[in-house]
Amino acid sequence: MKNTTLVGVVSNYIAPDAAESLRQAIEEAGGTEIFAVGRCDRNFIVTDISVLARGNLTAAPVVDCTLIRGQVVIHNHPSGELVPSDADLAVASMLADRGIGFWIVNNDCSALRSVIDPLANEAGAIVIDPADVRHIFSSEGPLAAGFEGYETRQGQIDMALAVSSAFSDSAHLVVEAGTGTGKSLAYLIPAFLWAKRNKVRICVSTNTINLQEQLIEKDIPALAASLGEPLSAALVKGRGNYLCLRRLNRVLDGEESMIEPRYRSGLAQVVEWAVETESGDRSDMPFEPDPEIWSMVCSEGDMCLRARCPNYGQCCFHKARESMESAEVLVVNHHILFADASIRSQMGPEVDRAVLPRYNAVIVDEAHNAADVATEHFGRQASRISLVRLTNAIYRRERSAATPANALVAASGGSQSPQADYGVLVRVRSNLYSTWPGELGRRRAEACLDLIDIEAIPGVIRAREAGETFFDEVRRAIVGVSNSGAERTMRITEEVKQSEDWDGKVWPAHERFAVALDGLAKCLQSLAALLKGEEDEPTGAAPAKDVGDDREDYGSGFDEADFPEIVELLAYAGRARELASAIRFAVVADAPGHVFWAEISGPGPRSNVRVVAAPIEAGEAIAEHVVGTQQSVVFTSATLAVGASFDYIMHDIGLDLVDPNQVRQITIPAPFDFKSQALLAVVDDIPDPDTRGWEEAIANAVISILDASDGRAFVLFTSYKLLGRVADAVESHLAGSRIALLRQGKAPRHALLSEFRRDMRSVLFGTDSFWEGVDVPGEALSCVVMPRLPFAVPTAPLVQARIEHIAETGGEPFNQYTLPAAVLRFKQGFGRLIRTSSDRGAVVVLDPRIVRRRYGRKFIDALPGCETYVGGSEDVSERLYRWLLNPPH
Repeated sequence: MKNTTLVGVVSNYIAPDAAESLRQAIEEAGGTEIFAVGRCDRNFIVTDISVLARGNLTAAPVVDCTLIRGQVVIHNHPSGELVPSDADLAVASMLADRGIGFWIVNNDCSALRSVIDPLANEAGAIVIDPADVRHIFSSEGPLAAGFEGYETRQGQIDMALAVSSAFSDSAHLVVEAGTGTGKSLAYLIPAFLWAKRNKVRICVSTNTINLQEQLIEKDIPALAASLGEPLSAALVKGRGNYLCLRRLNRVLDGEESMIEPRYRSGLAQVVEWAVETESGDRSDMPFEPDPEIWSMVCSEGDMCLRARCPNYGQCCFHKARESMESAEVLVVNHHILFADASIRSQMGPEVDRAVLPRYNAVIVDEAHNAADVATEHFGRQASRISLVRLTNAIYRRERSAATPANALVAASGGSQSPQADYGVLVRVRSNLYSTWPGELGRRRAEACLDLIDIEAIPGVIRAREAGETFFDEVRRAIVGVSNSGAERTMRITEEVKQSEDWDGKVWPAHERFAVALDGLAKCLQSLAALLKGEEDEPTGAAPAKDVGDDREDYGSGFDEADFPEIVELLAYAGRARELASAIRFAVVADAPGHVFWAEISGPGPRSNVRVVAAPIEAGEAIAEHVVGTQQSVVFTSATLAVGASFDYIMHDIGLDLVDPNQVRQITIPAPFDFKSQALLAVVDDIPDPDTRGWEEAIANAVISILDASDGRAFVLFTSYKLLGRVADAVESHLAGSRIALLRQGKAPRHALLSEFRRDMRSVLFGTDSFWEGVDVPGEALSCVVMPRLPFAVPTAPLVQARIEHIAETGGEPFNQYTLPAAVLRFKQGFGRLIRTSSDRGAVVVLDPRIVRRRYGRKFIDALPGCETYVGGSEDVSERLYRWLLNPPH
């Protein structure tokens, strides 16, 4: 906080007219002490004066309640001595806590001493004094006292100052902070200073749960201990991460009608955990639950009874949400951030509660992923899996497990096929019988049962059959695009929509499917209304004929708390309508600014099929829903700039749509000696990708390199197909060399990483998820191999659409999109290697285009100044071996 306590020229603090008003006020008071409030312009020059009190210091506390942040109290000393008294200092301290300044002048206003300057911005918020930030990070500051082995890092201080300045000036900031900067503390300290001084909340958003947990479990507690005061933070997860006790109890109460026998052992495991857990958080499970079982017992917003729930007092989700109400910092993922921002855009940014409680500023870490997450969030999709899960939850019929009785029937020649019914409709029917409402409500119960049997169950079957037909037609259309049947994705263009397969088969199938879903939703809603007693008359055909207008014949309806299936019926009705809407949106495929496609994942006729709609560019949505609603947004990552330019990421996250005077950029280099720690080696005797002999040459080069590195390597691919072929080609050689080959897809990601860290002679073959967010310091990872430069697949629908959009608007797609996206991905892969100042290793690129094409310099120039070597495969392997064996001294 600025506290010069030096005598200054009055004109540097008070405008001439205001100074004259102050002199006159002192003269009118007979030269005795007065207290005045000065109102400042944006440069903190006082332009307006009002007298608060005359007499002595004791009057000041009485009137200070009328002051606001950014103003300054001006007090005169008739003696002309401007040294602040103890009483002056006490008042100044009290005012400083509120961002209000305190100045002393002589009677003729020719001299002024600033005891405390007003620290507030135009929005009235108390700004962060850079001196406070420098002190915290200094060698004599609280971090040095609280962190063992603490070393000041200028890059960390520079970033913290930049974040503080952005908050104080209500500006937006883009900051690339290289690995080792300590960027978490560099933004957390300004965040807490800002939150505490202004009594506001800050939202920190990340892309990965690993970083979220690091912030909550490690960084924030350590920071609190160092600063010596509590720092309140809450990790906010989506509802689906928490156990719902009411739903679990419902499953247990009606296990026979809800859970197929094959799931019951998995349910028992969940129940055993539920008895012991305090948080109800899925991440605390010592095992991975079956997705189908978890979907039956997890918390879901459209099925929540809230305060009416019998388990509300023990609710795991609401307990977690209570902690965020008092938190100064919310730690969330990008999906939750965009969900909250989307709701606020509809309800207004000033609303106190959307998904999250109201916050004042946002820090987006791992910001290079923000646009991809926004694209997914603001898009729409419908899939066969979503259809199956929805209809199964409502009603399904399954074959029963074999029993001695069933076997006896079969042995006697009987044709009985034992079956069992499951789903919410089955539970509603069962509960109606078990809680039969007596004669008064008999007609209502009968109407409900008829509606279930005559309309609802057939409606589920129709929707399921219509949906399977629709997705089968989409599958055939996708396969028909390619004669080989190998293409698994199809962009829905005008040409595709006019084709015989689409117009004659997919289109009518989608209409029948959407109509069936709408009919099912209407039926479920009618059933819920009938159960609640909100209908004008029963909607079932048979009861309507037998019943007159006397409403008493139906009795009173059920309450949702006593009959929770009502909430489920309404939830499934809403989901059916949303699925129908998404199907229509994706198949009609005419919304401007969107790209549409269909895709197949998994083998066989029962594989999943999706139709997808996504915004071509997410930047506009981010600018509107996030940046446009906050005083300050900080975007940070280790990989945001391409060379010295932020143009690509600025467009990606929509900051090019914001007033450029409100946007700042800064690059913080990593504090490592890359010249001695990292070798960039390029193999230049391999054919260009996708040419004859390329895959064989890649496999041979990988063998040579992994022999030279003795394992200890990541091999980062751009496609599963290439990964599989190269892995198959090198597996036997690696086995003979006793180098363990770990392949993505053969085990969970965390298990692969754990084994890689444990086995010092292992190699890990991975694709997308291993290019970033992986931290393996030390010798375990001494080499990163990139068989191919990470250009996006040009035939991917979203990539195609973005290229077309840039070209249509007069841009250069390769230079504005394709190349910078690949360079950032390349930087992420390179960043896996050097994680600490003691790490040492090599990145080997097997794509000769990096030295043969002019654009290759963009990749090399984007890296820190490391040692570089270009040569044939054998030469590179020899250079790699010597680099790892003989570190420079």
